[in-house]
Amino acid sequence: MKIKKLLCVLLSIMLVFFSVSFALSVNGETADYVSDEPFQSEYDNSYNKLHFYFCSTDCNNEIMTLSSEEATSETNEYLYIDNESELNNAVEVMNDYCQMYTEENEPIIITIEFRSNYEKTEEYNTFLEAREEVKTTKDLRNFRTIINALSKEYHKNIIDANVDKLDNFNYNSIERIDYSPFVRITIDKDEVSTEDLLSLVNDEDIVNVSFSLEEKVTDEALETSWNRVMREIGAYSTVNYSSYTGEGIKIGVLEDGVCNTSHENLSDMSITIEDGSDVSEHATKVTSIIAEMVPDAEIYASSKTYKGLSWFIEQGCDVVNCSYGVLNTKAASTNTNGDIIYEFDTQVATYRYGHDGMFDYQIKANLITAIKSAGNIITDNTSNDYNPYGYITSPGLGHNVITVGGLSCSLGFFDYELEHHSKTAYITATDRTKPEVSALFEVEVDGFGLCSGTSFAAPQVTGIVALIMCKYASGALDPHAIKAMLISGARETENFTNMSGSFFDDKVGAGCVNLDNMLDSECIKYTGTSNADIYVNSYVYSYEVDLKKNDILQASVCWLADVDYGRSIIKLTNYDLHIFDSSNNLLCSSSLVNFTNSEFIRYTASSKGTYTIKVYQNGELPDGLTSDQFALVCNIL
Repeated sequence: MKIKKLLCVLLSIMLVFFSVSFALSVNGETADYVSDEPFQSEYDNSYNKLHFYFCSTDCNNEIMTLSSEEATSETNEYLYIDNESELNNAVEVMNDYCQMYTEENEPIIITIEFRSNYEKTEEYNTFLEAREEVKTTKDLRNFRTIINALSKEYHKNIIDANVDKLDNFNYNSIERIDYSPFVRITIDKDEVSTEDLLSLVNDEDIVNVSFSLEEKVTDEALETSWNRVMREIGAYSTVNYSSYTGEGIKIGVLEDGVCNTSHENLSDMSITIEDGSDVSEHATKVTSIIAEMVPDAEIYASSKTYKGLSWFIEQGCDVVNCSYGVLNTKAASTNTNGDIIYEFDTQVATYRYGHDGMFDYQIKANLITAIKSAGNIITDNTSNDYNPYGYITSPGLGHNVITVGGLSCSLGFFDYELEHHSKTAYITATDRTKPEVSALFEVEVDGFGLCSGTSFAAPQVTGIVALIMCKYASGALDPHAIKAMLISGARETENFTNMSGSFFDDKVGAGCVNLDNMLDSECIKYTGTSNADIYVNSYVYSYEVDLKKNDILQASVCWLADVDYGRSIIKLTNYDLHIFDSSNNLLCSSSLVNFTNSEFIRYTASSKGTYTIKVYQNGELPDGLTSDQFALVCNIL
C-alpha cells in the first residue's frame, strides 16, 4: 500500500510538472531550477566545445591539437582548439581527411548537445529519493513509466527550444536523441564552414559539438561448454534451479543488427524489434546467451547504435547489452587482392563526447544500466575492426558504463583456471579502471557451437544483472550499485596483479563475475552533501564487518559521473576506500585518482575480529554538484 501511495504522489508531481514547470526559458531550463555557474578550467574557452575525430597521414601526430579530450601518454595533459586560427586548421584537416579516405558522397556526422539541468531539478531528485520504496518488479515497471515520461518531456522541450539554432546548416537529415539533450545531423563536408561553427561556439546553450564519420560498429569473434561457463560465473545453480527467471525484467540488446526471432533459441521469448533494424547472426548469438540465462525476461532489440539508449528507455528497459564497439580506424589503400587496408588511428581510445558522453548522460538521467563488451584485439588490417594494440572501444569508455573483459578457461592441475584472454582489449588512453569485471571469452551456444569474443562475455554479465534485479528490484534503479555489486562479488583470476592504488587488475578489472557471491551481498547507499571546506581526505561513511581468520573481504564503492562535455571537464567526486582493524590501524586502501568512479578492495583477514570499512571524500565535490550518492557493497568469501 505504501508503494502505491508513493507512486500516486509521484504521478501527481509529474502532472504538475508537465502543466506548470515546463514553462521553459530560451535555454530550456525549468523555473524551479536554481542555476549555478558552469565549472571553469584554466584551459576553458568557447572553442573547447568542438571535438574533431579526424586525422590524416599528414598530421604528423598533431591530431591531438584538434580534439579537446585527447591526452598524451607522456604528459597526460589536455590540448584544445583555442582560437579561430586553430578552428580553421581543424576544418581544413577534416576536409583533407574526407577527401583522402571517404567515398564521394559520404556525409559528416555532427552530434550537438544542448545545455541541460535535468539532474538538478527538484522533480528528478524526488525520484532519486523514492527509489528506496521500490520493492517488486511491478513497482519497478510503474516507477520507470513515470520517470521516463518526465525525462522524455523535459528533454523534448530543451531540443524544441534550441533546434532552430541549427537552421544555418544545410544538413541532409536531423535525428533527435530522445531522453537526452542530443541531436545528430548528417551534412556534406563542403557544407561545414568556420562561420557556422562559430555561431555554435558562441551560443551559451550549446555545450558540445562532435564531428566524425559514420561510426563503424563491430565485435567479432577455445573448449568451453555452456554448463562450465555458468559454473565459472557462479550462475549455474540460479539459472538451473532457482525461481529467478528474469520475469518482470526488461533487457535491451543494442548491436549493428538484431536477433532472428524465429531461431529455435529465441522462438519462445518475448522479443520486440525496433522498426528498421536488420537481422544479424552475431546479434542472434548474443541474445541466445541472455535468453538461456533469463528465459522469462522481455527482450528489446535495436541496431540504431547512434541513438544510444533512447529507444530502450522508451520501452522501459532496465539493462542494455552492447556487444559492439565504435572504432576510429580508417581505410588507407587497397592491396594487390583488392582488399581495403586499414590504418590504426591514434584516437581510437579517445572518450567520444557524441557517443560515450551520450551514454553517460542517459545512464544517470534515466537510471538505466548499460553493459558493454571491452572489444577484441584484431591484427588483420583488412578488417574494419582493426585494433592491433587492444584499445577498448566506445561506448565502453563511458564512466557510467560497465565494461566487460574476456577470460580464457583451462583445466589446471587441481581445477579450472581463469586468466585474461590474449585477444581481449583492455587499453585506454588514460589510466582508467576499464574493464571493471570480466567473463568467459568463449562460450558454446546452442545451434552455433563455440562463439569467441568479448561480445559473448558481455551478455553473461547482462544475464547476471537481470537475475540480480529479480531479487533486488530497487537495484534496477541504481546503476552505480549494480556496478559495485559486480565488482565486490568478482572472483580473483590467475596472474592477477593489483593496480597501483587499488585492487583492480588493469586487464580483467576485479576479476570474473560471480553471481553466487552477489546474491547475499550487503549493499549500502549513501547520499553525501556538498562541503566547500573539504580539501584533504575527509571521512564521510563507515561500516563494520565481523571476520574470522582467513575470511576474504571484498568491498567496492561506486558512484556516477557528471561530465561538462562542452569543456572537457569530468565532474567526478574522488572517493577513497579504507579498511581498519579494531585498533584503528589502516590495513589497506583503494585510492585511484585518474578518471575513475569505482574503488575496490580485496583483503584477507589475519585474525578474528571487527573490521571497519571507511569511505573518504578526497577534496570537495565538483563545482555545480550539491550532493552525491555512492553505493558501498561488501562481500565476505
